[in-house]
Parts: sequence; C-alpha cells; structure tokens
Amino acid sequence: MVLRSKYLCSFLLIIAILSHVSQSLHFELKSGKSKCISEDIKSHAMTVGKYTVVNPNEPYPTPQSHKINIRLKSGKSKCISEDIKSHAMTVGKYTVVNPNEPYPTPQSHKINIRVTSSHGNTYHHAEEVDSGQFSFTAVEGGEYSACFAAHDHKPDVTLGIDLEWGTGVHYKSLGSLAKKSKVEVMEFEVKALIETVNSIHDEMFYLRDREEEMQDLNRATNSKMAWLGLLSLFVCLGVAGMQFMHLKTFFEKKKVI
Repeated sequence: MVLRSKYLCSFLLIIAILSHVSQSLHFELKSGKSKCISEDIKSHAMTVGKYTVVNPNEPYPTPQSHKINIRLKSGKSKCISEDIKSHAMTVGKYTVVNPNEPYPTPQSHKINIRVTSSHGNTYHHAEEVDSGQFSFTAVEGGEYSACFAAHDHKPDVTLGIDLEWGTGVHYKSLGSLAKKSKVEVMEFEVKALIETVNSIHDEMFYLRDREEEMQDLNRATNSKMAWLGLLSLFVCLGVAGMQFMHLKTFFEKKKVI
C-alpha cells in the first residue's frame, strides 16, 4: 500500500511539472512588424510547438497574401521575391508612405518598380510613382521578384513602402467581386465556392506532379546506388584476386608452397 502511494505521488508530481512546462499564448502582430517569444529549455529536453494564424475570413480559407513594410534609403534598391506556381494568379499593391499628409507626396519619395520572373521576363514596370498595383497570371513557375529603387536625394531620406502581394484565388477581394458583378448573395457565395474548388483542384494536380517528380528522383537514385553497389563489389573482388595472386607468387618464391 505504501509502495502504491509512493508511485501515485510520483505520477502526480510528474503531471504537475509537465502542466507548468506547457504554454499557450495569443498575440497580435501588425504588418511589417516582428515579435519574438523566448523559452528557457534545458539541455537534451524535448520541446514541441504549435502555431496557428487566426483566420479573419471564416469560413473561407486564410488569405494567401503578404503585407510587408519596406524601408528604403535614397539611391538604394531592394527586392522582394515570391514563389509562384505556373498559371497562378498574383495581385500586388504598393504605396509609398507620405510623410507630409495631407499634402502631396514629395518628389524625393518617388520610386521605380519592376516585377520580373526568374527567366528575366518583365510583368510590371513603373517609374517616378508613389503608388500602384499589378496583377498577372504566371506563365512560368518559379521565383518572381518585385524590385524597388529610390532616387538619389540630398540629404538622404528613408522611404517607407507598404507592399501587399498575394497569390491564388483566395487573394481575390470577395467584396469588390460582388460589387463589380452586382450579383445576389447566394450567387456570390456559389461563385466563391467554385473558385475555392478550382483552387483545390489545381493544388491537387500540382501535388501529384510534385509526387511524380519525387518518385522519378527516387528511382534514379536507387538505380545509381545499385550500379554503385555492383561497381564496389567488382572492385572488391578484383582487389581480392590481386591480393591472392600476390600472396601466391610470394609464397612460391619463398618455396612455402
């Protein structure tokens, strides 16, 4: 009975310790900002984390958009890249933060922008602008870059650029879609569901293609490893035969055999 009580106390103690190790946090993060959470972990201790972005558009999927605030000095340039699948729609909107609101944006805060694919094709280009937007359907998959360049200005100034860049049908503004088409609410909901189904359909085909590529890579790797194994076997047999012949010749010279 004493032994059972001792085990029970140990079990309750372990549960109590583990209950204090786990943490559940909820925090807000503004666009262009960062936040760090630290945890003191002992050596060789296992740790598990789980994070979820709260979806403001329930029951619709989380928007696949990136809202970034870029700091750009005079005479400098900065590029933001995005991995976009082939035949995927992408939409971007950029605005230079005006330090002199409500007056017009000063000339020192004008920028040049160019959006290019990994193959060097230009999809958007503008000069001497303080805001704009771009949208296109990616013909080729890969990295797409949006490069911003600020003009030289004395004294140097630092520009703030708000960039919102998203890909996929979930990035479409559902409110503007309904406003433009002037459809009924039910028809609008059906269109949104059709867009979601098409997106899932395209994603499934993309994953299937990726799976086939990985299978081909695995087959090629296995074939190469098999040939390498056979080559290693023949090399070992050849070395063993040479050693055998060398030892036979040596013993014959010594008249051992």
